Amino acid sequence: GGSDSLSVTNAGGVTLTPNAENIENLSITPTSGTLTVDLKDTASTFDSIMATTDGGFATTVNNIAEMPGKIGITNGTGALTVNMKAAATAGDSDTINIELAGATTGADVTVTSDAVGSSSIEAATINSISAANTLTTLALDGAASLAVTGDQSLTLTQALAATVTSIDASGMNGALGLTLSADPAALAVTITGSGGIDSLRGTAGGADNISAG
Repeated sequence: GGSDSLSVTNAGGVTLTPNAENIENLSITPTSGTLTVDLKDTASTFDSIMATTDGGFATTVNNIAEMPGKIGITNGTGALTVNMKAAATAGDSDTINIELAGATTGADVTVTSDAVGSSSIEAATINSISAANTLTTLALDGAASLAVTGDQSLTLTQALAATVTSIDASGMNGALGLTLSADPAALAVTITGSGGIDSLRGTAGGADNISAG
């Protein structure tokens, strides 16, 4: 019962395969290279899976059995890659929740699943908290919509994938909001800004609906 946590700190270049049940919160800290945690033997439904104080090193988490409550980066500049089993994204309204708390230039988030086509992820949210956050790349496994919340600014450096046609930052409540540093790759997008200061970009085709908030 309760909320149980497991913290993993290890050098990269290896794959760890824990058999850990009834764990709600998983925190991973790589100390070099790429640290891979394979959850193939774990059926836990995680409230959170976080890369923490990664020192610029990479974290990969494979074979997640159930959609976690959230994934994310805390005080890091490395790459976080999470892979979910097909059953975790078998529905038609799967949303991945991402929390960024001190993710700075160089940080990347990649979400993948073993599902294909219509069984992949449909939507994503990013909660930007603690300090200004930046993602160099954000890959969302075919998600069509991205919502951004939180009281800290978020900068997305590289273009969002062509599948992302809706970007909604109206849930942000800080003085600084969302910055898109590259044109979205979609043919057309609908973008809603925050109540703060945003820097928004439309698509190259320009058939967009943009509200500054």
